[in-house]
Amino acid sequence: MDLDFPPEVIVQFAAALYNSGFPAEAADVLRMGLERHYKNEMLEDNWKKLSDAHGGQLSDTRWSMNEDELFTDTVKWLNE
Repeated sequence: MDLDFPPEVIVQFAAALYNSGFPAEAADVLRMGLERHYKNEMLEDNWKKLSDAHGGQLSDTRWSMNEDELFTDTVKWLNE
C-alpha cells in the first residue's frame, strides 16, 4: 500500500474495506496509516471506532508492518 496518501484517503479506503466485509483489512490499513502519519487525529479516531466496535484494544497486540517476531521465531524453531 502506498503510505504517501493523505490520512483522509487512507480513512476512505479503510471504510470501503470495512463496508465490503473486510474489517481485518480495514484495521491493517488504519494501522499502516498511523505508522506513516503518527498521532494523526483522524486516523486515531477511526482506529478507536473500529477497535471499540470489535471488543476494544487487546492486551497482547503485536501488529507490525513486518512479520510478527514471535511467529518468525516459532517457524524457525519448527524447521530446526
